[in-house]
Amino acid sequence: MLVRVLSVVLGTAALAGAQDLLFSVAAALPGSPPIQAEEIFRAPPGGGSVPFVPTEALCAMFGDRNGNGRYDDPPTNLDALSVRGPGGVTQWLFSTSATTALPGPGVLRDGDIFAFDGQGGLNIVYSEDLFATVTQTNSIDVDAFAEGSSGEIWFSLAEDETTQSPALTAQNGGNPILDEQTVFRLDPGAAEAMIELTKAQVVQVFNAALGTNASSTVDVTGIARDPTNAGALLLTCASSSSAMRGRIVSTTMGGAPFAIAGLPANPTNLGLPATASLDALALTAEPPHPILRALPAEGSSSTGGPGLLLVSGVWSGPYVQLGVANPTFPAPTAWTVTGATGWTTISTDPADPILWQSLAVLAWRLPVNINGEAQYAFDFQGLPPGTSAVLQTTVIGGGALSSPGVVTILP
Repeated sequence: MLVRVLSVVLGTAALAGAQDLLFSVAAALPGSPPIQAEEIFRAPPGGGSVPFVPTEALCAMFGDRNGNGRYDDPPTNLDALSVRGPGGVTQWLFSTSATTALPGPGVLRDGDIFAFDGQGGLNIVYSEDLFATVTQTNSIDVDAFAEGSSGEIWFSLAEDETTQSPALTAQNGGNPILDEQTVFRLDPGAAEAMIELTKAQVVQVFNAALGTNASSTVDVTGIARDPTNAGALLLTCASSSSAMRGRIVSTTMGGAPFAIAGLPANPTNLGLPATASLDALALTAEPPHPILRALPAEGSSSTGGPGLLLVSGVWSGPYVQLGVANPTFPAPTAWTVTGATGWTTISTDPADPILWQSLAVLAWRLPVNINGEAQYAFDFQGLPPGTSAVLQTTVIGGGALSSPGVVTILP
């Protein structure tokens, strides 16, 4: 009955097959709202960038990690990203930049690659121990990662590491110190990684692509497969040089700038400050999904103040319906609706009667304007203090779920 009811609300829509760039930034940037280092953005062919996984969604996905009764615990930073296919959150592979506590027992280490399981939890797909074993190093942190279609993976480490592997030492010119600019490859079934690109080769790729004469790129911070050149990789780095910072290059033909719809992939063309540095890189074939932002995500019941729910990227229907539910503790609620498009995973609790009541509130059926946006304004004054709400919208007749969000009401 539950799935049937939601099928009526959501409708159906066809998946698109575009290969758009996904990226994160290396540090928070000013904006309205500010751009956070844990967020993921999408670079559509028309230029600029739009949110793909905003902070609000990460709060709803990670749940109450610190046990304070609130969903206010996004990861410090997302360091690496790879997308397996168009199936939504269960096919997005992440790595964080710091060890992250999970709701209840358990932690994510900074070298773990994980995916959300679509049921409120997550799975470690490639463990930190694997990367340490295949490079014969210790206590590593994965700084960049990409997965190939045949199960091969490429990765780079966050710091220089000393290997005990004779083979890797030989591939590194006899030097056992593996520089953080090194790119490794691990093939399916292999017991040891190989060096895909040494530090010197990475520097050569950037110099050839950007016309520079640098001796270092500092660190490879993002890796993705080049969607237009088979066998080539996309790279970005942590260089402080304005000629390299925030640029994406391809390893094709020894080094070439990567372009999106004919424009070089750099901060300005991505709609970012010129000084921005990029971090995680990935490609996705998913169609864009609507994004829900809570502006702000928390406010005071006693002093009040304006709140705004902004839904953007809605192109498949004239209205969106807002759904509201209480958070579940300690772990968040998540379930996938067969036939849904957009975000595809519901984060509002289906066992909460408030959700079903909210879907019938006509005042929360919001019209979509010509910019593909819908807004709901409210005031925090007098709302129940000490409570939180998980929010998500559905496009009436268009079939798309938005990303989830969270609003917290402080005393």
